[in-house]
Amino acid sequence: MLRCAKAINKTRFSPLGYRGSSSITSKTKSDGLHLIREKMKTLGVSRTSFKILMNSWREKTRKQYDIYLKRYEKFCTEKSLDPFSTSEHMMLDFLTDMFQKGYAYSSVNTARAAVSTINNTGAHPLVCRFMRGVFNLRPSCPRYSYIWDVSIVLRYLRSLSPAVELNLLMLSAKLITLCTLVTGQRCQTFHAMDTKHMHISDGRAIFHIEPLLKTNSPKNPLTVVILGAYRQDRRICVYTCLKQYLKRTKLLRSSSQLFVSTQSPHNGVNKDTLARWIRLILTKSGVNTKIFKAQSTRAAASSVAARGTDISHVLQTAGWSNETTFAKFYNRTTECGRASTRFATSVLDSKSVSL
Repeated sequence: MLRCAKAINKTRFSPLGYRGSSSITSKTKSDGLHLIREKMKTLGVSRTSFKILMNSWREKTRKQYDIYLKRYEKFCTEKSLDPFSTSEHMMLDFLTDMFQKGYAYSSVNTARAAVSTINNTGAHPLVCRFMRGVFNLRPSCPRYSYIWDVSIVLRYLRSLSPAVELNLLMLSAKLITLCTLVTGQRCQTFHAMDTKHMHISDGRAIFHIEPLLKTNSPKNPLTVVILGAYRQDRRICVYTCLKQYLKRTKLLRSSSQLFVSTQSPHNGVNKDTLARWIRLILTKSGVNTKIFKAQSTRAAASSVAARGTDISHVLQTAGWSNETTFAKFYNRTTECGRASTRFATSVLDSKSVSL
């Protein structure tokens, strides 16, 4: 009975539930998420409820929170403070410490969100005002103020024809680049594409994406990607390229994942490989890849599409929930002047008006 009681006392939460192993206890205590586990225990949250609560954050978010909760715990230990204190002054002191160490606004803001999971002080008016000050002193700017011209990439992609004569690497690179350009989706989406959930008919391929994506939410639970034929120019037709890719990899592939390695045993590739293939095409097209990364295709394609189609279609296809996000982070001009000159032109071209 005594042994049993000791074992129960050693039981702790794991990131996704309760664990009773002493070896796991020592491991979980070293992560920052144990603060959330201990907070939930004090609130009397059940094992099942805790597991669901922890899954309210995506894996990447949990990793980020883990990092900043570790720093917060170290900060509290050095100053002999209670990490579960609901004092907004403690939150301000911690965020000030991060700011003074040179952290960017986005990092300080993520730290605020992480600490708020255990003391709920992140929304306090003083903390919100403090974050406004952090932004004013150390502004967080979008990665790109302008974007590359899609036409130069399309010109190079046309030169990669016919697709049947391309080696597997260039065929793979052409296909993933065309996919990003015609859909505006992230590499995460194409990494999740699976031939088991693919339906081809009437000149288009429909992929039902099973894994959760960054853009998925209760209001946007499922993602369907449609790759349709572009009969005006089959050299840049994603559907034509896809059919050739499926034919080429049919006997090679050892995975149902759409994109597979160009080398044996031809397993499914990761997101970094997809990004590297896109970067290959951008480099050969003449895009400065020291400035523009693979994910810049999302901004480039969406910015062009927004000038030729209804904005609602752009938001739906690329997976944005509102126009504000698109306008703030993705809608960019391709002019080297970094800002449209239409305003100035409209003023200078105006005719005199008698007052």
